[in-house]
Amino acid sequence: MTEDPNESKTTTPLSSNSASEWRQALWAMAAVLELTASILASAWVGLWLDRFFQSGPFGLLGCVALGGGTGFWLLWRFSRPADRDPRP
Repeated sequence: MTEDPNESKTTTPLSSNSASEWRQALWAMAAVLELTASILASAWVGLWLDRFFQSGPFGLLGCVALGGGTGFWLLWRFSRPADRDPRP
């Protein structure tokens, strides 16, 4: 079966369901990136503090705990509906 090269191919625009799925996927990727970045950045700071003060793993453990807590707080704040009043 051969296709006619002169025949124009039509593409359908994204349906609203597909756009909603993309929006959800992008939200999930942003949330994972935000959480991961906060933990990795705090781990880097913790390693630097351990080397600077020669304190063993205590700086790393403390900063990763702080970064994890901050990441989950950012994730919670990120997941709130946009139409709410941003003040606590």
